[in-house]
Amino acid sequence: MAEIANYFDDWKAGHYNCANCGWVGLGSALEAGELFADLTEFGCPACRATLLLVQHPTLEEWRANWGKLNDAQRRHVEAAERFHSQFQQEKLRGPEDLPDISNPTFFLNWDFSDDGVSSRTVIRLGDQVVFSEPAVFEGYERFAEVATILKAKYGSQLTDVIPTESSHLYLYGDKLSAPKLVKDTRHQLFHDDLTHA
Repeated sequence: MAEIANYFDDWKAGHYNCANCGWVGLGSALEAGELFADLTEFGCPACRATLLLVQHPTLEEWRANWGKLNDAQRRHVEAAERFHSQFQQEKLRGPEDLPDISNPTFFLNWDFSDDGVSSRTVIRLGDQVVFSEPAVFEGYERFAEVATILKAKYGSQLTDVIPTESSHLYLYGDKLSAPKLVKDTRHQLFHDDLTHA
C-alpha cells in the first residue's frame, strides 16, 4: 500500500522501501508517475511500483507556505486564485439565472469555447447561448451540478444535456471514469434510453 504525503511534507528526505523489488532510497529518487486532479503518484526508480501518493496543495496551503514557493509557483497560485474568483462571480447558481424557453420539449448541448484568453462552458439550445460560465478542467462533477439546475428550471421540457465533441477534453480530462459518470448523471436526470448519446 502506497504512503500518502502532503506536498509540503518533507517526503523527499524520507526513506522508502519497495516491497516489489527490494529497492531502498530517498523520496527525492522516486520517479513521478500519473498525475491526477488531487494527487501525483511517485514510484520506485527500479521497477516503477507506486510507493507514494503526494496530495496537491489547496490554495490555502499554497498561501500558508508562500515563502517556500518559487516565482513560477507564485504566478500559478495567483492565476488559480483569479480563476476561482471569476468562477464564483459568474457560475450558474440556480434556476433563477436561466432564461425561460417556450419550446414544449428540447435538449441542450454542453459545449466549450476558448478565445485564447479564457475557456468557457457554454450551454446551448441550437445556436442560442442559454448560459455560459468559466470552464472547469475535469468538470464532470460540475456537469452534474449544472444539469441538476437545468432540470429544476425546465422540468419535463428538458429531455437531455448532451456534451459536444469539443467539450470532451475539459469535461473528462484524464479521469477514465468521467464519461460513465456523465452518462450516469444524464440517465438519472432524464431517461433510461439515451437516444441522443
